[in-house]
Amino acid sequence: METMERNALLLKLIDKIVEIDGNTNEAYLQKYVYILQELMEVPLNFEYILYLNSPYSFYLPESLTSMQADELLSIEINRCTRPSYVSTEWGKRFQTRYPKTMSKYESEIDFVVQYLCSHKIRLLGHVATTLFLERFKRNFSGPSDKLSLELKNLMRATWNEPDEQARERFAYISSEWTGEPYSFA
Repeated sequence: METMERNALLLKLIDKIVEIDGNTNEAYLQKYVYILQELMEVPLNFEYILYLNSPYSFYLPESLTSMQADELLSIEINRCTRPSYVSTEWGKRFQTRYPKTMSKYESEIDFVVQYLCSHKIRLLGHVATTLFLERFKRNFSGPSDKLSLELKNLMRATWNEPDEQARERFAYISSEWTGEPYSFA
């Protein structure tokens, strides 16, 4: 997907979230975009890593900043506890330049907005992280004991002290994938 089409889709996602009074700060957008890209298979082509507490793309903030420089996007301070993104009038007009792309992915954007925008960031992080680990497992080639070791290394690199809910989730994922319970020790 071309950069301009991707920007138009990001603007559409932001507009739809704003319509239902959802949160459009960067932390939320990281999760929405990752789920839109990976679960809904919208080819936004952002590269993600597991970082701190969920998947993170270093390229998404760059795109958002570039869209601000192009006056497609602005930051509204009063909407939430953190600065939130809103599309400008020029951003709304910009979206009309890509009607085929908009219609092709509109239902995927609607799904993400309808089913995820009412949830707190912690749950979105859990959903995105679980999806990330599922992709990690699918793309992993090697014996299950090596997968268990890779999973353990990935978790150690990501969380120093995960909360109890994260511990339970990764113990379950590890046992499902490798047949062995996961231990943070």
